[in-house]
Amino acid sequence: MRLRLELDNHCVESEIRRIYNARVGDCLKSGRFSADDEEVIELLKNLLETVDFSRLRSACRELAGNPGTDAELVLGDDRRVWIEIDNKRISMDGTWERRTKTGWS
Repeated sequence: MRLRLELDNHCVESEIRRIYNARVGDCLKSGRFSADDEEVIELLKNLLETVDFSRLRSACRELAGNPGTDAELVLGDDRRVWIEIDNKRISMDGTWERRTKTGWS
C-alpha cells in the first residue's frame, strides 16, 4: 500500500492525521467501509498512537514540512511501514499488524 503525503504546508504528523480524518469522514458519509478503507484507517490510527513524530521530524527535517517535498507512506509486503522521501527510506520502526477486527462491513 502506498499513500501520498503532501508536506508542503504542514508536518508528517499533521498530514497523517488529515488523511485519517478524511478517510473516516468519507466512509461515514457513504456508509460503506471497504477492506482497503479498514486497513488504511487502522494503520494511520496505529501510527498516530505509537510513532514518536518529534523524533522522526528531528531525524529527517523534510518531514517537518517543506514546499515541494514528495513523500509516500508505504506498507510493504513484509508488513513493515516506512516513508519514502527524496530517494530515502525512513523506517517507522517495526512491523504493523492489525490488532483487532473492527467489524465494519
